[in-house]
Amino acid sequence: VLTHAKAIKLTDAQRKIVRSEVTTVQTRVAAVDWDIMEAGLAMQEAIEKVPIDRALVLEKADRVFEAEARKKRAWIEMLVNIKNALNTEQIAYLRKVALEGG
Repeated sequence: VLTHAKAIKLTDAQRKIVRSEVTTVQTRVAAVDWDIMEAGLAMQEAIEKVPIDRALVLEKADRVFEAEARKKRAWIEMLVNIKNALNTEQIAYLRKVALEGG
């Protein structure tokens, strides 16, 4: 969006929304990355035990998957909020550029 801000005539209000959404998602994702790392380490520790406690490993794996889902959801929320801030002409232009590989 910002790469094509001039071409799509992005308003100051829209630019503020995009900036806010990006900075918000970066902060959220950084925190979730820590959760993913910690959950992954906990799962690894559970896997290294002998014998392996299947239920414990699966519980730890679920925590990894849940954190990864939160990360994906944050990115999707950002994309939705940014798209909702754009008008139909801006969206059409960006779609065209994306299809052309730019």
